[in-house]
Amino acid sequence: MSVEVRPQAQGQEENLQQLVESLASLHDMERTTLRLMACGRAAVPALRAFLFRVDPSGTYEPRCWAARALGRIGAHEVLVEFLNREHSCSDPVAQLGEEAVVHTAARSLAAVTSEEAYQSLLRVARWRSLAGPIEVLGEYRRPEVIPVLIRALEDDAARSSAEGALSNFGESVGPALFQASIRKEPTPDHESPSSVLRRRSALRLLTETRTAAHFWRELRELMHDRDFLVQARACRIGLDCGNEAEKANAGLRLVRLLSVANGYVRSEIEDALIHHFEAVREIVEEHLKQEDTVASRRSLTRVVRLATSATDH
Repeated sequence: MSVEVRPQAQGQEENLQQLVESLASLHDMERTTLRLMACGRAAVPALRAFLFRVDPSGTYEPRCWAARALGRIGAHEVLVEFLNREHSCSDPVAQLGEEAVVHTAARSLAAVTSEEAYQSLLRVARWRSLAGPIEVLGEYRRPEVIPVLIRALEDDAARSSAEGALSNFGESVGPALFQASIRKEPTPDHESPSSVLRRRSALRLLTETRTAAHFWRELRELMHDRDFLVQARACRIGLDCGNEAEKANAGLRLVRLLSVANGYVRSEIEDALIHHFEAVREIVEEHLKQEDTVASRRSLTRVVRLATSATDH
């Protein structure tokens, strides 16, 4: 049975198609998107078709704008459908573009709390650690998400989103962070760079969520870790949670670490020493008299100046 298309409806459909196709021209995409959003649900079929069309050149911005438009229109079912599809591309350039669109589509579901949306986001996050899905999943605060967020700490692009998401869980995430801070993969003797990055973040989050004290007995070993930043963060936990002897040991290790650490690690060490200056004052002042490394001397001088200045005020 054939369906007669009315001229007015056909004209509107053609106009919508022209608007959607104009996104591909990369010209005034924001204005075009606003015009499409003004059309409401009538624009959904054309936007859906455009969103699902992978550009082999790797150009992804137009499809990102289509995803935003669908989210603002409220066509969340289309975004869920899109996230549930296969997103692996054989071409590396096309793959990067596809991941950018997935990121935008996921963020466009931020206000949606349906089980379908949650499952699609979880599926994508298990496939690849992308900031968008990781960020939105954190808002659900469901325990089964925690391992996915922990894994995302290993990814440079998703780490900040994963840290924010894990912080949402408060103290309940402590045991998972503790395990993430001590687990060296693939083996303790041959740890990968991504494993080190995960352990660094986990230690910082243990401090921020105020759960490190529960695991201090096991974390003490990390003050001797091969990675200087892991050492520094473990020592800071020692200053936070240890007894007097452990605090003195942690302070001493931090001061000694100054001579071999890079600028970023030295900055963290300085902050820890300033924050706990009363506990480490004697150690800092004694090493300041003996220290012959320029970088260490500068750091210790800065620690004393800033700590005493804060005390005076």
